[in-house]
Amino acid sequence: MTTKIATHNSGFHPDDVFAMAAITILYQDYIIYRTRDENIWQECDFLIDVGKEYNHEKKHYDHHFKDGPAYEDGLLMSSVGLIWKHYGLEICNGKKHISDYICNRLIRGIDANDNGITSTTKCDEYDNIIPLSLCDSIKMQNPIDTAQTDSVFEKKVCHARDLIKAMIANCEYEDECRIIVQTAIDSAIEKGKNYIVVPENCEWMKPLFQCTDNEKVLYTIYPKENSWYIKTIPVELGSFESKKDLPEEWHGLNDDEFSAKANITDGIFCHHKGFICGAESYESIIKLAEQL
Repeated sequence: MTTKIATHNSGFHPDDVFAMAAITILYQDYIIYRTRDENIWQECDFLIDVGKEYNHEKKHYDHHFKDGPAYEDGLLMSSVGLIWKHYGLEICNGKKHISDYICNRLIRGIDANDNGITSTTKCDEYDNIIPLSLCDSIKMQNPIDTAQTDSVFEKKVCHARDLIKAMIANCEYEDECRIIVQTAIDSAIEKGKNYIVVPENCEWMKPLFQCTDNEKVLYTIYPKENSWYIKTIPVELGSFESKKDLPEEWHGLNDDEFSAKANITDGIFCHHKGFICGAESYESIIKLAEQL
């Protein structure tokens, strides 16, 4: 059965774009009515950003009234906040930590913007760098030719839906990687090693800091495009300071010079900052790791 969803006409905003994107992840057979005609509203299954009331039982998700719905910390919700409150967990396949992450990383920022709160970080070092926010990028895509607004809105909803799905997929992938990394840490501790080995395309950095006993790991070994690499672990996530750099005598060396200094035959390079080095074979990268 086709789900009928109404929202307001004229210019679109980040909250109605993302609210529509979120709900259509669940209701994939849908039709959108962009109208303020209350006769059409009465025939719709959902009213989003219109309707003059917030009533979950009736599936009315408006916020344009005094003392509207808010989070526990007082931040007022927009239409996307209301949709996410009731459907976010289902959209995220029942995984609360993913629903909460997307709420904090995406949804609340849109809510804040809709209520006149700026959450964009300006670059203090360079005055002429002013980051373009997601919300502003959506607003400026309202077409000058207003006859095109509905069709552009549909495209923006598709793009927003893709973004939400990508965030969910990335979080689920990080969950898988965290299991891999934790297993690698457990194995390293059992063998008395200060490094872990992970497979190619394993997103290991962020998951590592979520794992137990991660403080005992100083290096990560991983393959990439038929070569092998050792990378240092930062003192904290996002830092450029390593817990322990690679040996200083390796820094900035390449190919034969690096190979000779590190006592291997197929060295590729060691970065001049000492946070990464590479070799062509697994045997050589392990030989390097055993010197650390």
